[in-house]
Amino acid sequence: MLVLSGGTGTPKLLLGLKELLRPEELSVVVNTAEDLWISGNYISPDVDSVLYTLADMIDEKRMWGIKGDRTLTHDFLIAMGIQEKLQVGDKDRAVHIFRSEMLRRGVKLSHATRALAESLGIEQRVVPMTDDIVSTVVSTPEGVMHFQEFWVGRRGLPEVCDLFFAGLDAALPCQAFLDLLEKEDTILIGPLARWTSSLWTERAATRESAGA
Repeated sequence: MLVLSGGTGTPKLLLGLKELLRPEELSVVVNTAEDLWISGNYISPDVDSVLYTLADMIDEKRMWGIKGDRTLTHDFLIAMGIQEKLQVGDKDRAVHIFRSEMLRRGVKLSHATRALAESLGIEQRVVPMTDDIVSTVVSTPEGVMHFQEFWVGRRGLPEVCDLFFAGLDAALPCQAFLDLLEKEDTILIGPLARWTSSLWTERAATRESAGA
C-alpha cells in the first residue's frame, strides 16, 4: 500500500496502518511544501512526523515532534534574541542537523530521508514527494509569507487573500516516488489536519464563487 501523506492528519492514520501491515507492505510519500530552513538547518515537518510515527517516537498529543523532547537549545536561542519560527526540540534538532549536513554535501532529499529512516530503525519506505524546492505561500493583507510563518508565527490569524505553491511548476516527483507509483496497486490519500483542511476548502470555495 502506498499512502500519500501531509500534515498531522495522516500520521494518525499511520499509527493504525503500521500495526495492520507488515513493513514491506507500507510505503509513504510525504508532502514537502512546508519545508524551510531554520537556524541553519533544513526542517521537513511532514516528513519528520511520518518518520517519528513509524519509529514510535511521535508526540501523540501534537502529532509532531518527538515525545518527551526538551527545548533547551531553542529556549537559549530565544534568550539570546534569536527568534525561531518554530519551537524545535533538542532531539528533533539533531534530526534536522543530520539531514542538513547531507544536503550541504549535495545529497538529494530523498536519499537523506532514506538514510534518516534507516538510522531510526524504520523498515517502511518513506519518500518525499520531490527533491526540488516547493513552498506553500500565503498572501495576506500583511504581506506574502511562508505557510509556517502564517500558521505558527502568526497563529493563522491574518486574513487569507490567496494561496499558492512556489516552485511547483518546475518541480518533478523524485525517482523513488515514481518507482512506488509503478509498483503499488493500492494508493491511499491520507487526511490533512482538520484545521488546515478547512482553510484550503474555504479558499477553494471562495475562488470558485469568484469565478462563477
